[in-house]
Amino acid sequence: MRAVLYCHSWVPGTARFLAFLALFMVGLAGCASKPPADDPDAVADYQQTNDPLEPTNRVFYAVNNGLDTVLLRPAAQAYRYVVPGPVREGLHHVAGQHRHAGATHQ
Repeated sequence: MRAVLYCHSWVPGTARFLAFLALFMVGLAGCASKPPADDPDAVADYQQTNDPLEPTNRVFYAVNNGLDTVLLRPAAQAYRYVVPGPVREGLHHVAGQHRHAGATHQ
């Protein structure tokens, strides 16, 4: 029996996925832009559907993303490194049982 080594840097379907991703991003770029000022109907639609809390949402998203990157992700990685797999699985089962028990008593 002969060992077969695959040394292709492209996984099958990767080029197709990248093409789809590029088209998807181009489509999203069109959705993210404001309409031209010389089109009053488009500007009126934009003003009607514009979210006034979007700047606040972006700030909260940035803060949450920063906390996830700086605190939560390293804590989760440390937990996975320190706690053995069977113990993690046991804790997962205990938390699942506790969650289900609380739902049945309500």
